[in-house]
Amino acid sequence: MKKIMTTIIILASTLFVLSGISSAATGAFTLSNGQVEPPPGDSEEYRIITRQLFSELTIEVSESGEVSGEAQFPFSFELSGDSYNGQASFKAKGTYDPDAKSIKGSFTYKHDRIKKHTFPSGNVTELEGSRNRPNFKFSGKAEGDSVKIEFTDLGVVTYAGVSPKDDEKDEESRPHYDLPDVEYQPGVDSGARFSSISRNVQMYPDGDPDDVRFATPRTVLEPGMHIFTGDDSMAVITFSDFSVLKLPPNSEIVIGPPSKTPSKTQILAGNLWISIKKIAGKEPLEVKSQLSTTGIKGTTIVLETTKDKVTQKVIEGTVSFTAKANGETTDVSSGEMVTADKNGLGRKTKFDVAAEQASWDTLEKKSRSKTDKLMYYVGIPLILVIAIISTFFIISKRKKKAE
Repeated sequence: MKKIMTTIIILASTLFVLSGISSAATGAFTLSNGQVEPPPGDSEEYRIITRQLFSELTIEVSESGEVSGEAQFPFSFELSGDSYNGQASFKAKGTYDPDAKSIKGSFTYKHDRIKKHTFPSGNVTELEGSRNRPNFKFSGKAEGDSVKIEFTDLGVVTYAGVSPKDDEKDEESRPHYDLPDVEYQPGVDSGARFSSISRNVQMYPDGDPDDVRFATPRTVLEPGMHIFTGDDSMAVITFSDFSVLKLPPNSEIVIGPPSKTPSKTQILAGNLWISIKKIAGKEPLEVKSQLSTTGIKGTTIVLETTKDKVTQKVIEGTVSFTAKANGETTDVSSGEMVTADKNGLGRKTKFDVAAEQASWDTLEKKSRSKTDKLMYYVGIPLILVIAIISTFFIISKRKKKAE
């Protein structure tokens, strides 16, 4: 009997130790939409390109503290009567120290551009130019809810609204997004279900953020239900018309009311980065944000939403994109991206479809891998503990009967 009890205590202790290792690990986080202060000596041309670079670049920090970021984007703009066209690329690797909250590493940056200058006579001259930084350094530190990083010869970049912390967060530290109000309808089925849940995915009814619940595969998602993901978390939601929505880490949505046509179920998007694929149905799926409305039919898109702008990237097909500011609408096709802000629609530009899709595949694979690892270190010991406790009670019961 003593041996059994000792085994139970040892296995229970192992379970709590392993659980502690998992939750105490450095929480992964993402830096995006960086605001750059270029060096004073930079020309306005370089300033425009650099600003676009850091608004496009996403830097990932893993649980182990590995830092990585990569971007490749085309640029096209006019300045002082001249036009500039070209492509820039950036790649960074480094480390993050959670104790010192410091980040450092090296990066490579390159851009090639063509400048078209038109003379008063009407003659046009094309001038080629480039900028190459093969192995420069970056370093910075997290302070409060922002991270400021200095990229040698490119400028100082501030990422706001970022708080690199452990996975365990209290309610007050969780960001609340300014999403549209949707009447919560308890007991009403929106037709949406979780098809995949990785780690910390939670939800609450609209208007009652204190009523936080953990998401489960069997959850019936009601209209007006907010869904949000934590660090290293991801959710995949399937709708009754077979539309698929992927919600990455640190994102939030609210499910809209259903309609007579399932494919018109609305997804009201807040501060998030989201991918939706519409694979069935005749009517378009509607995705609404504070600044835009997207009608999707037989397409795959990505929406990157911040407080000030919404960027839509089309991976497959063609979608309509409407700016709420002035009602302007444009059709966006595969490989094209466009931004809406308080002033309306911006200009359409190109992006790398394969790279975008690969980043989503990697994100989903990484999220599932971490969930599997957590189940391995926590789930298996838990099953063993339950099995041994059950065995202990069975043996005890048999001994009582024998006596």
